[in-house]
Amino acid sequence: MTTIRTQLGTVESARRERFEPTGTIEATNVQKAIEELDGTIGDLGGTTQVVTTGTVTVQPTDSFIYINFAGTVAVTMADSSAWLAAHEVATPLTIQDISGNANDTTNMITITRAGVDTINGGTSIEIVSPFGGYKLRPPASGSWAIQ
Repeated sequence: MTTIRTQLGTVESARRERFEPTGTIEATNVQKAIEELDGTIGDLGGTTQVVTTGTVTVQPTDSFIYINFAGTVAVTMADSSAWLAAHEVATPLTIQDISGNANDTTNMITITRAGVDTINGGTSIEIVSPFGGYKLRPPASGSWAIQ
């Protein structure tokens, strides 16, 4: 069974919260939508890396990169075409500071492209605020865009 945390508190609260049917989900309340998704959530894909050092390379199968490090961190992106091939669903890649230590002086997190890919038209982006982050998705092979 998949565990999904919401701020609704109880199953009964989730049953009272209206849900608009979409795609293959026919439920009309949040609880039923969760029950319909049970067993398919894992298919949304990707692995999670929790980073506790100054460098990390995003793998094509990653969906979440959580930075838990007090210091400068260098993140090297996966090749956009390899990442697209590993992700059938349009889920973004999330890169986020979970330590609260990111800043623009001593604890900058720099996200750099792989090869000749671009990130929002450039070669890199930075996380410079505590708990800051980005959701990125390749709109096409060769580039990453901030969502």
